[in-house]
Amino acid sequence: MEKLKKFGRAFDIIAKIAFYAAGAAAIVCLIAAVLALSGDESMMGGTTSVEFGSLEITLAEDSPSISASDIETSAVAVLVSAAVECAFVAVMAWISRSIIAPLKNGEPFLTGISSKIRNLAIVTAVFGTLSEIASELGGYFLWRMIDKDVVFNMANVQNVSYNFHIDLTFVLIAAILYALSLVFRLGEELQRESDETL
Repeated sequence: MEKLKKFGRAFDIIAKIAFYAAGAAAIVCLIAAVLALSGDESMMGGTTSVEFGSLEITLAEDSPSISASDIETSAVAVLVSAAVECAFVAVMAWISRSIIAPLKNGEPFLTGISSKIRNLAIVTAVFGTLSEIASELGGYFLWRMIDKDVVFNMANVQNVSYNFHIDLTFVLIAAILYALSLVFRLGEELQRESDETL
């Protein structure tokens, strides 16, 4: 039981650090997105490769095919997407802390833990789905915003590639978390029965 308590304390510290770090990163990404919207083209640098989602376009150095405002729009979308992902990590860390908190006291089957694990599974499934959709839509919208007549001038194009992929790891993680919530629900019921017999 002492190992469980030590693990609970250590995990709580790590999750707390992850919560604050992810929250700070989300704020930094949002501030960077606002700065990118300010119209300062020097923030964009000399980009000749634009990537969003599964679409990557590499241009010749002197290519005028993507304007600074298009790159700015793409950068803002990427930064907002990164802010949402950081916020997701912060939410996951917060929920994880509430799940692990009873371990610090040696009470792993405290009533309500199974519901929190189920909520973690739902958040993982929803965010994973939205993340995959956003990634593919990002590539589509980037493709729509470029001037294809200039891009397909072979003197300007070095490479165009589209790598469609869907990472379904989040489905497996959500399923494992949901199964774990069922195990914890059973543990809660057994704990309740044990408490009632005493």
